[in-house]
Amino acid sequence: ELALTAIPIKNKNLEWSISGNFTWNSSEITKLNRVDDENTYIKTGNAGGTGKYLQIHKVGETPNTFFLLKQAYDDDGKPLDGQYVAKDGSITKSEEDAHKYVTGKSSRTPYYFGLSTKLTYKQWDLGINGHGSLGGYMYNYQAAKDSYDSMYSASGVSSNILNSTYQSGFTQERLYTDYFLEKANFFKLDNITIGYSFKKLWNSQSNLRLALAVQNVFTLTNYSGVDPEIFSGIDNNI
Repeated sequence: ELALTAIPIKNKNLEWSISGNFTWNSSEITKLNRVDDENTYIKTGNAGGTGKYLQIHKVGETPNTFFLLKQAYDDDGKPLDGQYVAKDGSITKSEEDAHKYVTGKSSRTPYYFGLSTKLTYKQWDLGINGHGSLGGYMYNYQAAKDSYDSMYSASGVSSNILNSTYQSGFTQERLYTDYFLEKANFFKLDNITIGYSFKKLWNSQSNLRLALAVQNVFTLTNYSGVDPEIFSGIDNNI
C-alpha cells in the first residue's frame, strides 16, 4: 500500500493539497486437501437458491474464481441461446455436457486507489474525494436470470425486461454462462463539499462555517449493471 500527499500551493491566502493512495492485493490458494488434484475444488459464490454456485476455491487460483460454462457464438458474434462449448470444442445444448471451466477471473479486486484534493482560498474551501478499483470481475445475475419468458406471468400479465435481454435474445434463464461475466473496473466521485467560514462574528472566539455537499456524484464504469462495487462479485441487487 502506498499513500502520497502533495501541497503544490501554500501561501497566506491560498493552499492546495492533493492526496492519493494505491493498494495492490495478490491472493492464491496453495492447499485445500491432504491430496489435491486437477478435479479438487470447493464451490462458493451462491447466486441465491439451492446449488447455484458460480465460483470455486481451487489450488493455484485466486479465491472466488468464477467457474462457468463457455458461451457459444455465431459467426456474427451473437450469443447462441442455450448453446455452449463442450470440452472437445463442439457445440452442445446441454448444460450437463457443456464444459465448465476455470475462467481465471475472480471477484477479488487486485488494485484499489483513492484520490482527494482540498483547496482553501481565504474563507472559502473546496474538497473533492473519490475512489476506484481495477482488475476485478462481476457476474451480472440480474441480467442472467432475465429472459423473454419472464415478460409474461402465468396470469398473462406483461412485465418489463432488461435491454440486455433484448440484445442477447435468451428465452430462458441462462445462469451459468460466462456471457454475463463482466469487468468491474470503476471510479466513483464520492463527494464534493464547498464551504465558507465566517470569522469573529460577535467576538474573537466566535466562528461559523456554512457548507454545501453533494454525495455519490457519479460512477465511471463499463459494467452494465447498477453498481460495479459488490464484494461478492455477484450482482443480485435490484
